[in-house]
Amino acid sequence: MDEQHPLLPQECYGLSKMVNELTGDMFFRRSGMRVFSMRFSHILTPGQYAKEISLFTDTSHRHRILWSYIDVRDAATACRLAIESSNGGRSMQLDITANDMLSNVRSEELTREYYPEVSDISRMKL
Repeated sequence: MDEQHPLLPQECYGLSKMVNELTGDMFFRRSGMRVFSMRFSHILTPGQYAKEISLFTDTSHRHRILWSYIDVRDAATACRLAIESSNGGRSMQLDITANDMLSNVRSEELTREYYPEVSDISRMKL
């Protein structure tokens, strides 16, 4: 899944995030102001890893966020890079996640188990 995946919020929290991104788009259209809507996944500090790793064997944890996460140091780097970027003036949505996940089970297997109705992951509703 990436930034082009359709937004289909299922609860107020997700809807509020979507509205904030649309507000950023509006500010760009009205003023040309650069806007980065950063979609941070489950942010972890180094001290939290031991607890999170202990949950690896129970795949029911974190299935609504597809077992994604981001280290707080990498999240900070993403913010710095956005500020320093030479983005030519536009509104962008960025998914900020690690390149691995909080499970030792392959993502294809997890999708089959938790989302059996999904044959095309681009149509997946969370």
